[in-house]
Amino acid sequence: MLKQEKMVSIIIPIYNAEEYIESSIESALNQDYSNIEIVLIDDGSTDSSGEICDNYKNKYPNIKVMHQKNGGVTSARIEGLKLAKGEYIEFLDADDTMDVDAVSSLIPFVNEAEVITGGCKRYDADGNITIRKDALETGIYKDDEKLEYLRQNVIFKGNTWDEGILPYCYGKLIKRELALKVMSLIPNDLKIGEDKAFVFLLSFNAKSIYITDKLIYNYLYRYDSTMHSVQRDYVGNFILFYNFIVDYIKEKRNNEKIILNLQRYVGRMIVDAPKMMGFDWKTFPVRYYHPFSKSLKGKIIILGAGDVGKDYYREIKAEYGAENVLWTDRDWRKIKNNIPEIISMDEALRQDYDVIVLAIKSEVRAGQMKEMLLERGVNLEKVIWESPIILSEY
Repeated sequence: MLKQEKMVSIIIPIYNAEEYIESSIESALNQDYSNIEIVLIDDGSTDSSGEICDNYKNKYPNIKVMHQKNGGVTSARIEGLKLAKGEYIEFLDADDTMDVDAVSSLIPFVNEAEVITGGCKRYDADGNITIRKDALETGIYKDDEKLEYLRQNVIFKGNTWDEGILPYCYGKLIKRELALKVMSLIPNDLKIGEDKAFVFLLSFNAKSIYITDKLIYNYLYRYDSTMHSVQRDYVGNFILFYNFIVDYIKEKRNNEKIILNLQRYVGRMIVDAPKMMGFDWKTFPVRYYHPFSKSLKGKIIILGAGDVGKDYYREIKAEYGAENVLWTDRDWRKIKNNIPEIISMDEALRQDYDVIVLAIKSEVRAGQMKEMLLERGVNLEKVIWESPIILSEY
């Protein structure tokens, strides 16, 4: 157990998370850095989450609990920052966990920076792991030139779709006073994009940021979470997000490159409006076309049911016939309720197939999918991936 001078507060906003909250709290308690406190903010839960928090508070002296009327995640985080006493903080979502060294692996950099970033592991329903890291180069961003470069690339690095700094509050060690200042800037009625807004504003207000490639956080993908459930006010919320950030940029500096990157991000998210608002995916306009016209034959497995996968399935089924196309995804259990055409990966791989099409945009993630298939005994000579043909900008 490491004993360090600087106290770190781990802040967990909680709303109806009785199924997950104990694992989250236990991961905070299990840190190998001893000088921590854990701040639990019960945001008006109607299940047993509040009672679970109180039980932990009664058992552990370094746990604080606050119960408040439901005000949303930003409100809960602000109250947690006010209640916390640590010089630095880390946020933890109530349905995720942090690695045992989530604090100790970042704390060595606090004498150099106000913000230290880390990466995360994304677990799907079957336990498959996707690694997420900042696209910006590791190291310290402190002088004016480097901070300006970071701010211009925080949303997307250059002309890529790779996020300069991962757009999440979690997975970062942040000076508490700075976190409170930035979190307090976010409008209370902003219900979508709060994390993205926080990270963006953090890049403008921090005097120093240290980017690391350390994996410290475990994001557990849940299909029924806020970002994966029907949101009928999705478009209105993103308009609010865009106007808020643009006004902030123009007040600080009218940087055309930053605004263009913001527009790319919002444009991409607005295209997702039919999906987020619960429309039937078959009514969505086609955005991606597959580049495999000369490579496909026989029985075809399409692996991936995201935006690319949905478009590929419609196109390939129309070209080769439904009887020759199988469709699967690593999250098939969660997806099948909305997309009955999806089958399990085990069922798909048991078939006498000729080719597996990786329906995904990112080359990095395609490589990870190939590794996963190799572990399942798949002959990679039957697996193909190329960048999809993009029919629309976003």
